[in-house]
Amino acid sequence: MTRRLSIAWYFRVAVLFVAFLGAWMLYKWHLRQDPRFFRFVETPSGRTLARVFSWHDSRPPVPFVEKRERDMTAEEIAVKRSLEAELADHLPTHRLELTDGDEWIGRVIEEDGLHVVFSEGYAESGRFTVTVPRSRIRSLAPLATDPPAISYRDVRFRMEFPGLKFFKRAPFSIMTDESYFRVESTVNELVRLYREFMVVFGPLIVNTDRGNDIQVLFFSREADYRAYQEQYAPHMPNSTGFYNAWVDRLVVFNQETASHVIGARRWAAEAEAAYREQYAGQPGVQEQIADWRRRTDEDIARFAEAQTINTIRHEGAHQLFFSLGVHSSHRIENEWLYEGLAVYCELGRLGEKDPGRLRVLREAMEGGRLIALADLVNLRSPMGLSSVGQHRDVDLAYAQAWSLVHFLMYNDRRADFFDYIRHIRDPGNFKDVRRVPAMDMLSRFLDVSPSQLEAQWLEYLRGM
Repeated sequence: MTRRLSIAWYFRVAVLFVAFLGAWMLYKWHLRQDPRFFRFVETPSGRTLARVFSWHDSRPPVPFVEKRERDMTAEEIAVKRSLEAELADHLPTHRLELTDGDEWIGRVIEEDGLHVVFSEGYAESGRFTVTVPRSRIRSLAPLATDPPAISYRDVRFRMEFPGLKFFKRAPFSIMTDESYFRVESTVNELVRLYREFMVVFGPLIVNTDRGNDIQVLFFSREADYRAYQEQYAPHMPNSTGFYNAWVDRLVVFNQETASHVIGARRWAAEAEAAYREQYAGQPGVQEQIADWRRRTDEDIARFAEAQTINTIRHEGAHQLFFSLGVHSSHRIENEWLYEGLAVYCELGRLGEKDPGRLRVLREAMEGGRLIALADLVNLRSPMGLSSVGQHRDVDLAYAQAWSLVHFLMYNDRRADFFDYIRHIRDPGNFKDVRRVPAMDMLSRFLDVSPSQLEAQWLEYLRGM
């Protein structure tokens, strides 16, 4: 009897020890953002453990799996009806083209033989109504458009943020506390990015069913963004926006409220006060000071707007690469590929040369500070490219990653580059990709040695 108890006791201890080792291994993988961790949390048992241990980057708050209306709760159906009514109420019914070439999209309020009363809607921000003489109208045509469909993810999005405004323009669903006027440029930029993306990276797209539910959360204030970021992206305390693949949502804020922009405005106000005091009683100088302050405020506003757009395109590119299946769900890709592709999409046109990045690269070449290409391509870190060192080194790493993608997207190399992306994201190649250094793998697909690849990239870099 004692012997049987002893065997059972040792068996239980052995099971507990194996469980402890497994938990410790998962914990280490999680800290390192190891691809094996993300493969594990794709399994049912992995999802369960992710919820139990609250792994912030592996528990999406909004279910991706779509649900039919008949399977929704009464509360969810009520929210869906409310969203449908909102969209239908703001849906334009006519296109009005004027003789001077202007075109308005809106609703006809009333009309007679001489005039048309036309209303252009701005969602929850109100409407602009104008009476237009018939003599100024080139054409007035009805629009055969239906309201965008409301998905289950839209419903849950609204339930998570009941106090925010909802806008929808396929494939994006936007929740924000901003006005329509403020988010309109953001929505237009995202739609433009999406269209460009579909053309350039179309051959790599796997998830073709994401045309109606890509989510954007746009905060008007940095403080609200920070509270959300600390919950879902705590490793990005200095970010101006982020995309988390497991949350499956782009999160940004209006850069007008960023602390550095507010600091710049405060500096301008203090400098103006000092100048006015210094040159008191000199009317001509006072006018020059007022003009300087106006131009400075305009420059700061343009900077904030440009930074907002760049963040939206960069993080929005991350979102598209993941949500459309260009990147793997188990994050086998190395940091240079994630960031190089996102920076490639940052400017107004995909692949456009970035003068700022080129300046960083040229200064590094002149100073002999370029990061060895193998070191950059082989880098894996939960801190991303930020792990390379100081701010100047991080800027250089982003610039080099961008230039390498630019090199690989050029002419006949693009097909080999796309084949490389398809190979490393394929779960069937998981062991092979983990075993072979990323630089060696990339070189293999380009049919060159690692040293030849670096030499060709440097030659391309000098000609950019």
